[in-house]
Amino acid sequence: MKFLSRLFSETAIEIRSGQAILRKGKHHAGMLSDITSMAREHDLSRGEIWIESTGKIHFSHEIPKDLHQRFRNTLVLSLS
Repeated sequence: MKFLSRLFSETAIEIRSGQAILRKGKHHAGMLSDITSMAREHDLSRGEIWIESTGKIHFSHEIPKDLHQRFRNTLVLSLS
């Protein structure tokens, strides 16, 4: 699943040791620092976020479902 999600996404962000790393796509101002802050705030040490060209956002299973909307809100603000 992760491989295909990475392959077909426009943007891929990896969280490793609480740090957000852009793996694919364009860097939007403040996006990685916002995600890093949220990951550290919630003790999230690893995970992946994939954004399709349509704007649909997907999360790896390491990211708890109760954080998905908070990450979406942060990403939407960073992308606008």
